[in-house]
Amino acid sequence: MILDRLKTMLEAIRTVTVIRDNKPVKIQQSSKPNYKIVNGEEVKMSMEEILNRQKAAKKAQLKNKGQQDNINDKRKASMETREELELDKENT
Repeated sequence: MILDRLKTMLEAIRTVTVIRDNKPVKIQQSSKPNYKIVNGEEVKMSMEEILNRQKAAKKAQLKNKGQQDNINDKRKASMETREELELDKENT
C-alpha cells in the first residue's frame, strides 16, 4: 500500500523545457505511459487513440525519410541551444 502511494507520487505531471524554433518553451508531460495532458490533468488514452498514434508515427516516418538532412540540421541547432541553456541538467 505504501509502495503504491509512493509510485503514484513519483509518476506525475512534470514541466519540461524543450526547444522550439531555437527558443526555450515549457510544456507539461506525463511520466506515465499511455497518458496525456488535457486541461492540466492526466488522462488515460483509449486503445483506439494509441493505435491511431502508432499508425500516424509510421506514416510520418516514411514521409520524413526524404527530409532527413533538414531534420538533422534543425536537431543539431536545437542541441546547440540546449547546451547553451544547460537544459540537459535541468530535465534529468
